[in-house]
Amino acid sequence: MPYPGPVVAFVPPLLLAPTISHFTVLLVAVAYAAVQFAESCLITPLIMERAASLHLATVIAAVTILGTAFGILGALLAVPATVTIGVLVGQLWFRRLEDGETSG
Repeated sequence: MPYPGPVVAFVPPLLLAPTISHFTVLLVAVAYAAVQFAESCLITPLIMERAASLHLATVIAAVTILGTAFGILGALLAVPATVTIGVLVGQLWFRRLEDGETSG
């Protein structure tokens, strides 16, 4: 569950932290933010890069642009759409260029 999962996972530690101290609440919030940042900005794009054979910058740009343009659905479909466009360009554009160079 990419979007509600982290929020649901954050609730129990946040509810238990005040029973220890106010400083613990701050530590839990900072640790949660750091882990979420690392996961969403580093780990997930690296996994997508290997799985989809796309450069890391392409994955980040696609998710950012399509997420901004189309919201959650755009972010979820960004990598598959980018892979599809890459395959279509490779097959329809570059294949024609290669065929044209060899036959001309």
